[in-house]
Amino acid sequence: MEYIKDELAAIKVKTKLVIIPSAREIHHMNPLPQPAFSNSLFPKDMEPVVLANPQMFRVNEMTFGVINADIIKDLCASTHNKGLQGGKIEESIKSVLQQRTFYPLYPGN
Repeated sequence: MEYIKDELAAIKVKTKLVIIPSAREIHHMNPLPQPAFSNSLFPKDMEPVVLANPQMFRVNEMTFGVINADIIKDLCASTHNKGLQGGKIEESIKSVLQQRTFYPLYPGN
């Protein structure tokens, strides 16, 4: 934690640290969706932005959507390649973009 705090202090521009939990952490045992970490876990002078998993947030005029899960790997594992135009990875990425969801349950049609 001290290393991150020192690195942020060394940067001359105003920087915020965003922390999102992972389903692979032993500290955060919740399945998706996961609540954000408690601010009490971090030093008072660090003040990170703690978000849930998945989450959408804005930085200036840009909106970000984040999820801490390997969606493409999971979709590729459940996709059969027979009759697909592209490969499994391309079809999985299309599914995420077409369905407009953080974690599509099935490959798109």
